[in-house]
Amino acid sequence: MKIVYPNLKTPCMDCTDRHIACHSECDKYKEFKENNEQIKKDIRQKADIQNRLDDYEKQRAKRISERKKHY
Repeated sequence: MKIVYPNLKTPCMDCTDRHIACHSECDKYKEFKENNEQIKKDIRQKADIQNRLDDYEKQRAKRISERKKHY
């Protein structure tokens, strides 16, 4: 399973209403930030699952290798 990282562009780029400290009041940025946090959470969850699967495969290969040494 390959984890795909989306190419996220902040709404701040080329924004005509942009000013110092506008992130605290910008609805577009708040929505972007919430969406971005959800995406990061999903990516972390998928990465955790993938890491567990990888660890299992390594342990399985090691067990098989050790069995073959006894014969």
